[in-house]
Parts: sequence; C-alpha cells; structure tokens
Amino acid sequence: RNYKCMYIQGLAMIRIGLLCLVLLPAYCFSQTTQPTDDQNHMTKSYFVAPNEEYPQDAKPIFRRAIEGAYVSVGTERGFIAAANATNISHLILVDTNPGVVQFNQINVALLKISKTREEYLKLRTHPRLSEWTRALNKAREKGYISSAESEYTRNSFSKWKELMAENTKFKSFHAKINNDRRFKGTNYLYDNKLFSKVQKMAKDNKIVTSKAELGSQNDVRNLSKTLQKIDVPISVLDISNAWQKQFLDPGELSNLISVLEIHTTPDSQLVLTDQMTSFQKGRKTHIPWSYSSYTFKKINQYKNLGTFLQHIYKTKGKRSTGPNLTIRTGSLCGDILRKIFKK
Repeated sequence: RNYKCMYIQGLAMIRIGLLCLVLLPAYCFSQTTQPTDDQNHMTKSYFVAPNEEYPQDAKPIFRRAIEGAYVSVGTERGFIAAANATNISHLILVDTNPGVVQFNQINVALLKISKTREEYLKLRTHPRLSEWTRALNKAREKGYISSAESEYTRNSFSKWKELMAENTKFKSFHAKINNDRRFKGTNYLYDNKLFSKVQKMAKDNKIVTSKAELGSQNDVRNLSKTLQKIDVPISVLDISNAWQKQFLDPGELSNLISVLEIHTTPDSQLVLTDQMTSFQKGRKTHIPWSYSSYTFKKINQYKNLGTFLQHIYKTKGKRSTGPNLTIRTGSLCGDILRKIFKK
C-alpha cells in the first residue's frame, strides 16, 4: 500500500512539473515582452512617417484656406499644410499616439533652434548629440526656446535618432524633390520659402502640440479651449481618415464637428482623406489617397449634421462637384487641378 501511495504521489509530481514547464515560459513571456507606451513612444513608429503622399494634390485646399488655425492630426501633414497655406497663422497638432505627439514636439524644437534650413536638415536627418546641445544652448540664450523644452528635446535625442535611423518610411519624405515627386513642390525640407514660413510659426510659438483623442468629449472640449485661448478661427479642420468608423463612430464624429463649429466661419474647411480599394480581375489594389474639402457653409446646407455624415459615408472618395472639392491623388483630375492652381 505504501509503495502504491508513493507511486501515485510520484505521478502527481511529474504532472505538476510538466504543467510548470508549459505554463512558466508563457507566464514569463507575458511579463517581460509587453512594452509600455513610454517604452514604445517613437520606436513604435506607426503613423509617425507621412503615409498620405502627393500633398501637392491638396494645393487647391491650401489656397482656399482662410486666415486662422490649421487643426490637424498626424505629423508632417500639419507641417506641410502650414508651410504651403499662405493664410494659415497657427498650427494645432493633436493625436492620440504618444509617438506622434513626441515627434511633433521635437520637430517644433528643431525648427526653433536652427539658423538655416540646411542646419535644420542636418540636425533632423543626421543627428549628433553635441550639435543638438550646442544649438539648444544658443537658442535658449536668445529666448527662442524655454529651458524645459530644451531639456525635453535633449533627453529625447536617442528616441529621435532611433526613429530617423530605423524608420525607412521617412525615406521618401527625406529624398530630394528632384528625385521623388511624391512630395514635389510641398516639402519644406528642400524649399527655403516653405521652410521660412513654418519655422517662423515655430519661433513665434504659433504651433501647439498635444495628446488628444478626438473621440473623447473631454479632449474635444480642451481643444475648443485652446482655440478660444489663441483667439483665431479654424481655417481647416483636417482629420485625415479618422472620419472612418473604425476610428470615430458617428456620434463621436458628430460631437467633434458640433463642438468645434463655434470656432469656424462659413469658409472654414473640413478636410477628410481616404484610400479606396478596387478589384481588377479579382485582384485587390489600392487607389492613391484622395483629399476632400467641405466648407462649413456647405455642411450647414444639409438638413442636419447626421444627414451630412450619411453623405460622406456614402460618397467619400468619389469625385465631387460644387462647393465641396475632392481631389484624387495621382489622378488626371489632380494633374489638371495642379496646372489650374499653379502660380
């Protein structure tokens, strides 16, 4: 009987041991390989590099932009718009991704501390801590940048270098204009006039960056308070493709538009982007991004905001006529409009 009990106990111990061998690695993996948001930040670089190319197709939208603030999600789409839209006086960059927010904060700082476009390009694309430190110190002495902003930028150096070195998605944006038409005529990295425009906004502290969720009523109210504080109307509310239901549900999108409408004029624009897919011979292909602009005068012509949202859900990405403007990037329509609006 004693031998039988020992045998049973032995089998139980073996089973427990085998179970531990199976569960322990899984437990350890779950405890050690789940990075936090702080650890990720810009190393988790989705949506940091500009993926909506051919912004030159949006030039008619930039030209129609009234004096005021360009409110945008993302990174370079806002800086490009600020550089190209002559009447834009302020840029407000909001995003829920901490990596995007960090990128924007550092980019604003680099614009402030650079003496020339060439120096900015060097600090941005070939960063060295010694050069950053020297430029930050000089800019702080001249009052271009605060001590807190200077310290934050210096402490973010390794993250920025990691992003610039590893994120190949910036390759197209960093390419010289003559070699890559995807940002031709709109890239402030290689145009002194465009660079001067966006740099002056940075040095005049007219670029605001913040972490915000457009689907959050509290965050939208805070954004409204920011606009009230700077006391300029919204020129353009650019929400990229966040209008799509996987990002904002109809109620959240309706709240965003209705709360911010008090800061608009009839000529203020709501800008949406879209990337459609088509099926050719059974194969799924992506059509380049399209940029759509709706003036708030046009929006208010609908019976109510819900009716307008139904319209965009049904028709987004299709060519439109009338007060609203839709431009499909890389298309014949875009090429013709570029010629019409070319200086």
